[in-house]
Amino acid sequence: MRVASIGLNDYEQGLLSQQLKVLAGRTAATWLYMGEAQEADLLIVRDAEQAPTAGRGLLAHAGIPPSRAGDLQLEWPLRMFALLELLLEAEKRLRAVSSTHPCAAEQLAGLKQDGWLQLDGRCILLQPRRDRLEAAVGSLDELLDLLQRPQLDLMAALHLDLPPDDGAELPFQASLRSVIWALALRSGAQCARNWNPDSLLFSLSAWPHFGEWEVAPPLLRLAALYTRKPVSIASGCQLAGLDEAAVRGFLLACELCQVGVSMNYHETPAPRPETAAPPAGGLLQRLRERLGLSFARNR
Repeated sequence: MRVASIGLNDYEQGLLSQQLKVLAGRTAATWLYMGEAQEADLLIVRDAEQAPTAGRGLLAHAGIPPSRAGDLQLEWPLRMFALLELLLEAEKRLRAVSSTHPCAAEQLAGLKQDGWLQLDGRCILLQPRRDRLEAAVGSLDELLDLLQRPQLDLMAALHLDLPPDDGAELPFQASLRSVIWALALRSGAQCARNWNPDSLLFSLSAWPHFGEWEVAPPLLRLAALYTRKPVSIASGCQLAGLDEAAVRGFLLACELCQVGVSMNYHETPAPRPETAAPPAGGLLQRLRERLGLSFARNR
């Protein structure tokens, strides 16, 4: 998780960074101080007039009352226990939002209109009708880092007008579906999918386009497994030697990229009721036994 600040002097910034290091391990996430910035998962503001009016993270006011109902407050001067309480509350709120907010891969897969994004000053051109993406980044990993920012609402940030044209071609170009595939592989465990790992069986009717999309030996093993027969997530982990997050990411990528995913719940046949075996012999034989007349036959 990222922490940034606005309006702190050099000493206060150094103190904040040092206290975050001391608190490492006391929070669920690892919090890193990014210095002075306008946006982060948690933005600490010293002056209310400098607080941004919009942002995709949480806003905490240092020593001043919050200006909005959803903002947080941090006691000032900065103390470690007050900072710890702030981080724990921030994590709770961020988890609540992320549990209902679709991940970037899901948002891109549901995109119908062409448009463009401006993230950290870099332009990303999205063309779902042509299955095309262009971006002002140097690599796929850099693009994924931009798109996987917490609580990023792509639809709210999407510009539907023409992107700014400075005459230069965007350096990174790829199919939009290949980016969705890569995003899903990395965020399968966090996306909102209530898949029972034991009872829900998955199968694939086709192989992923590994010639165009990210591929690795574990993904090949999973593709071979799920195209052969319906298998659960738990069985996929065991048979492919992967953790649950990796298997969930693969299945989510297949679903979002329309690789013929089928899901069915495991149905175990109900046990048949046991019936008592009829006694040996017919009615006449049973009558003879009751009358004690069957000794001759048994000799």
